[in-house]
Amino acid sequence: MVAGLLDALQDHPAGSTIRVEVAATSRRVVIPSGYNPWRQAVEVRLTEPAIRGRANHQLVEEMAAVLGVPMSSIEVIGGLKSSRKVVLLRGLSREDACRILEGRRPE
Repeated sequence: MVAGLLDALQDHPAGSTIRVEVAATSRRVVIPSGYNPWRQAVEVRLTEPAIRGRANHQLVEEMAAVLGVPMSSIEVIGGLKSSRKVVLLRGLSREDACRILEGRRPE
């Protein structure tokens, strides 16, 4: 496993959490679009603007699709009004989430 992605993930009693840095209003959705080693966060590009929770909703929707879990398993628990967020991945271990995201990493 890539150390960077694993560093962005933390164990949580309900599963795991992931630190993400969101770039809203991008041309296309890319999860993950990169990794920020300084902030230990997975970079994510979303097409929705950061207005009235639209980017947060898209983040939940797209993370659920990427990870193959229902939307109810994904929740933004930190940074609702920030580009730096903490997302809860219910029922998904840190290692499993890392494995899935690692397979989608851009070259």
